[in-house]
Amino acid sequence: MASPNPAQRAQLPDGRVLEYLTAGAADGLPLVLHHRTPLTAVNHPAFAEAAIKHGFRLIMPIRPGYGASTATPGRTVASFADDVAYLLDGPFVTIGHSGGGPYALALAAALPDLCHGVATIAGVAPFDAEGLDWFGGFVGAGLAEYRAAAQGEATLTPMLQTAAEFMRTADPAALTASLAARLSEPDRLALAGDFADWIAAGTHQTVTAQVAGWRDDDLAFVQGWGFELKAVHAPATIWHGEQDQLLAPSHGRWLADHVPSAHAEFLPGEGHISILRHFDEICARLSSIGG
Repeated sequence: MASPNPAQRAQLPDGRVLEYLTAGAADGLPLVLHHRTPLTAVNHPAFAEAAIKHGFRLIMPIRPGYGASTATPGRTVASFADDVAYLLDGPFVTIGHSGGGPYALALAAALPDLCHGVATIAGVAPFDAEGLDWFGGFVGAGLAEYRAAAQGEATLTPMLQTAAEFMRTADPAALTASLAARLSEPDRLALAGDFADWIAAGTHQTVTAQVAGWRDDDLAFVQGWGFELKAVHAPATIWHGEQDQLLAPSHGRWLADHVPSAHAEFLPGEGHISILRHFDEICARLSSIGG
């Protein structure tokens, strides 16, 4: 199976560190994959295999506050695009899953002449999305988390720290069980396989020493993103599972209606995690438009 190279670290012009993973040939078209929230960039073998199969060089940047990437309190969705741009010197395509979706769109907007294609998978819509019941897209713990984020850092941080105490030591079975009440049947089946180990590995790395990355993602989502969706000029595909119970398809539908030239792919038999089984198809689509 394909696997990523050891984690690398780039020093940004202001002295901060950006950690990232890569896989595939150095001359492949960069595919920038943005991890979900809260789940730092841990490669699932299927992701690297699909990227390499379609001629891409996979780059997985780790956002500030996750892993070894320097925490940057007050960061916005758009500001991280400036960090990732430091890793790119030519054309690329980009994908974001769940909380990574906004960052993929931000990167496409920041580098319109270089971005050849963008895809969001179960992606979050802007907090100020007109006509969207933003909080209505979440249930249970997820709803409580984002309501706390909207109240500010002082309310959110203690909640995340409490959750992190469990997450640091929970095994895949325990983590899956903790999600079960919020999962649709396709997602429960997906987590019965190796996705459970992937979720556990990423979760453990996310909260090993701090919750800064998770906290700052949440706070960034409930403020202005720092860019306009109309600035996304690259061909865009919005993928969402119709049985997603972690983030309602209403978020994806709103994005599909408001991202210029977006093509919508709403999959009736998929949820929030199970939709990742289509990663090869998503890479194939990007290859056909971004090669």
